[in-house]
Amino acid sequence: MESNEPRLDDLVDTAFGFEYLNEGAANIVFKIIPLQENNLDDLNFLKGRLLRVQKEGTKAYQYPELQEYWENKIRPLFKKGELVDQCLVKITSWAIVGKLNKELGDKRSQRREEFRNHLVGYSPWAMLVEDMSNQGKDVCFAEFKPKWLAQSPNAPDDALRCRTCARSAQKLYKKRKRMGNTQPKDAACPRCPLALLHMHDKNTDHARAWLDDLARENRLDEGKKEQLWEWYRKNTLLPRLRAFQVHFDPVGPLLAHPSDRGYDFPLAMTLRDCSVFLRFSNDGPVVAKLADLDRKNWDAKAKLWHQTEKDLLFFYRAGEDPPVETKCRLQTQPHPERAVVEKKVVEKDVIDLTGEEGTRKGVQHTDEARIDERPAPVDVEDDAAAADLQLRREKQAAEEKERARSLSGSEEA
Repeated sequence: MESNEPRLDDLVDTAFGFEYLNEGAANIVFKIIPLQENNLDDLNFLKGRLLRVQKEGTKAYQYPELQEYWENKIRPLFKKGELVDQCLVKITSWAIVGKLNKELGDKRSQRREEFRNHLVGYSPWAMLVEDMSNQGKDVCFAEFKPKWLAQSPNAPDDALRCRTCARSAQKLYKKRKRMGNTQPKDAACPRCPLALLHMHDKNTDHARAWLDDLARENRLDEGKKEQLWEWYRKNTLLPRLRAFQVHFDPVGPLLAHPSDRGYDFPLAMTLRDCSVFLRFSNDGPVVAKLADLDRKNWDAKAKLWHQTEKDLLFFYRAGEDPPVETKCRLQTQPHPERAVVEKKVVEKDVIDLTGEEGTRKGVQHTDEARIDERPAPVDVEDDAAAADLQLRREKQAAEEKERARSLSGSEEA
C-alpha cells in the first residue's frame, strides 16, 4: 500500500466538524463541515467529499482491500465518469473517531433502530467519497438501488415474482405474521427492477410508474421528472450493469461455488447491491454514477446467500396465503420469454466486459444484444468441473421438490 494517502490529523480535527448523513450494516457516512475559513489551503482534498468509515466489529473487508478491489475489479468495467469517485485516507488522530461517535450519539433518534448502538471502529483507514449532492445552486440529486436487474438463475420457470420482489414479499409476509396475519399499514410495495429492462417496449407504463415513484420519493419537480425520463430512455448504464450481473453469475446462489471458473459470483452480488446516484441541474444533462461497490466476503456470506435463495423458492411462485401484494412485472405479465432482446439500447461497448475501448472479453457486441436469463457457465474447462456443476443442479432440483412437498403438507395440516 502506498504511503502518500491524505491524512485526517489534528489539523482536520480542529478545522472541520462532521455531520451524520447515512449508514448501512457495515459503514457510516458523514458530511465534512468547515469550522473556519482561514488557513485551509492544505485541506483542499476534503472539498466536495464525504467521509465514509467502517463500523466497529464489521466482518467486511478492511478499506485498503476494498479500495484495491474497486481499482482493479470495478473501475475497469465502467466508463470514465460512471463511478462515484473514492480514495483512501489515513486517520492519524483518534480524536476524530471520538468526534464521529459523539455525533452518532447526538443523532441517535435519526438513526434506524437496529443501528442505534453501532459505533465507528478505531481503524487507521477511512474513505473520502465524492459528494454527489454538493454541486452548487439549482442542483438536486436522487438515488436508488437497481438490485437484481435480471431474474435469479435459481428461480422456478413458472415464477410470478422476480428475485427482488420475492425477497420483499418474504419480508412483508413475515411482518404480517408477526402482526396477526394482517397486511401492515406501512407495507410499501417494492419497485420492481424488471420494469427497467424494457425501455423500448411500446407499453412503457411499468417504467413510467417506476420512475414516477422514484421522483416522488426524491421530491423531484415536473421539470426534473422529464429530465429523469429523458435520461432513462437514453442511458446505457443500467443495461450494461444488467449484462454484468448476468455474465458473472450464470448459476445463482444455490449453485455458486468459490472454485467455479470463468465467472465471479461475489462480483455479481456486489453489482446487485450497488446504488445509482443521479444529479440534476438546470443547464445540463443528468449525471448518473454508481456507488457502494464494495467487495463481498464469500466466507462470511456464502451460507446466508444460499439459505436466503432456498427460502425464496416458495415466494417466487407467490405461494403464501393470503398473498402479499407486490407490483412485480412478472405478475402482470406472467409468462415472459426467458431470453430478452434489448434492441439498440447501447453503444457498441454496452456489454464490453473490460470497459476499455477496443478490447472485448467473453461477449460479442452487436446492435441487438441477446441476453439470456439462464446463460451457460463460462469456461467450464474439464469434465470434472462440468460433472460437479450438474450434481449441484440436480441437488437444487431435488431440494426444491422436497421443499414444495413439505410446504404443501404444512398447509394441509
